[in-house]
Amino acid sequence: QVLRNLFANAIKFTPDNGTINASLKTTKINATKAVHFTIKDSGIGIPTNEIKSIFEPFTQSSLTKTKAGGTGLGLSICKEIITAHNGKIWAENNNIGSSLHLIIPITQINDKTPQNISTPTISSNSTILMIDDEDICLSSMELLILNTPYTLVKADGGISGLEYIKNNSDNIDVILLDLMMPDIYGLSILEEIKKDPNLAKIPVILQSGTSDQIEIQKAYTMGIYSFISKPYKRDVVLKAIEQAIQNNSTKSNLLK
Repeated sequence: QVLRNLFANAIKFTPDNGTINASLKTTKINATKAVHFTIKDSGIGIPTNEIKSIFEPFTQSSLTKTKAGGTGLGLSICKEIITAHNGKIWAENNNIGSSLHLIIPITQINDKTPQNISTPTISSNSTILMIDDEDICLSSMELLILNTPYTLVKADGGISGLEYIKNNSDNIDVILLDLMMPDIYGLSILEEIKKDPNLAKIPVILQSGTSDQIEIQKAYTMGIYSFISKPYKRDVVLKAIEQAIQNNSTKSNLLK
């Protein structure tokens, strides 16, 4: 996932007549044998004072803002993945373009005992539909719910998500709905869901990077169950999904 995202960034910010090169070599990190990947491009580069900040959530180089779109989440998620694998990732400028480096140990030692991570208590397998137009977010959620009782169905964008809901409403336990999508605004999808009695019973969790409290409150007024912010935190996401399923199950039993 990390390499895929780094290549996607290099392609996005490199002109058609530019070049992208990848290299791999063995090295060591903390006396442990590791691999060192480098992806070098001849693109627009990164301002020196922004080299470190581009790995922060919702941050993009000032040079990219007029050249290409994006949420500024990709490199932040890459950093979280590499850090979780006891590695490191960094960027540097070349004479033309920039290079992204990552080092990851070949052998992973599980020396961390998670203490504050909640795990689902739902015994049955539940299906989660995620509607988002960012591949990095869809893939990150897929990694996040590995080894849980949940099955993730990914819908790339609002149109395909809405179509899937209408055709598979009986097989969806929770909907994770993005707000900012180019084809359909998230609240417009929410409106479609809530006005259809067959769909309205499915709990919707809004997941977005927005800090617009007016839009978030509007979503609550329209009937979302809860809100989770990007970038995702595993314990927060799993807790929100679990509570939504349990609450919906309680409602169903009361109606019987």
